[in-house]
Amino acid sequence: MSGTVARIVYVISDLHLGGTYSRTPTGRGFRINTRVDLLTQFVESITTSPADGPKIELVINGDIVDFLAEGEPA
Repeated sequence: MSGTVARIVYVISDLHLGGTYSRTPTGRGFRINTRVDLLTQFVESITTSPADGPKIELVINGDIVDFLAEGEPA
């Protein structure tokens, strides 16, 4: 098919970002997602694809930020 552009689509969901970090190195605090570092690495990795390669799309599908996990303002 003429004019077809190759693309790669990544779909991620249920990131559950937010919440209070633990005051201790081994605690999880009040957070569901404790591996934001891995999420950051993933997003950075898909942004380094060659310009002449397939188009890259990232779909973030729901449950991104846990607003209810945030504490009351001081």
